[in-house]
Amino acid sequence: IYSIVRGNENGSISMDRINDAVGRILRVKMESGIFDMKFEENDFDIGSIANRSFAESLVEESAVLLKNENNLLPLGDGTKIFVTGPAMDNVGVQCGGWTIDWQGKLDENGIEITEGTTLLEGLIESAEKHNFEIITDSKRINDADVVILAIGEKPYTEGFGDSFFLSAVSDHALDGNLSAIQIAENSGLPVITVIYAGRNIMIAEYIDDWDSVVMAYLPGTEGGGISNLLAGDAVFSGKLPMPWYMAAGEIGMEVPKLLFDLGYGLTY
Repeated sequence: IYSIVRGNENGSISMDRINDAVGRILRVKMESGIFDMKFEENDFDIGSIANRSFAESLVEESAVLLKNENNLLPLGDGTKIFVTGPAMDNVGVQCGGWTIDWQGKLDENGIEITEGTTLLEGLIESAEKHNFEIITDSKRINDADVVILAIGEKPYTEGFGDSFFLSAVSDHALDGNLSAIQIAENSGLPVITVIYAGRNIMIAEYIDDWDSVVMAYLPGTEGGGISNLLAGDAVFSGKLPMPWYMAAGEIGMEVPKLLFDLGYGLTY
């Protein structure tokens, strides 16, 4: 758009050329009937219980189970769960970019950018049904049976998210990813890692230390869908829409080294 504006201002693109292009676009839209739709007659009921429930079901269907050693998932009833990581309780992380702000926005000082359910809140809701004990105090980590590690990327859109590394701990990683990864590793407990990101980040150097790995993508406000999967109240069915590379440098190679191939995804 800015190039067109500049072109018009410097005389390289005439207004007649712009009007012709816009006219053809509008003509196709009119012929398709898009302008005949009466949106005001539809009841979208944004944020309704029914619509949020539907959104949660889409989260359950889109998350991908990448690893599940010793059938660690689903979590058994009565499990004591230590939850850690900067993505465990942040709706802004789950929503990514193009939300409240163009570049997205993180929840700060305990204030959510919008109403929603985080992974931690979803696990707390599941606790009553499954007799889970949810632990967030690092001093009590030894009381737990398993660690849920929630990591991710800072929200971004367009070129502001460009990265040469795409690492779980590099330039666009959430502050606290590395320390949380180290806490989980040092615990000696089985680790379930949940990744919130709009793209496949590089995890080859860490995945051997993780027993289960879930790619949650950006579930938006309905992070409870991920907790439903972990608790076994929903079943994984998602598959990778693109290959997962061993390293960022493998992208574009004729025969790249892959961590997981296109279409990969486990279930219970």
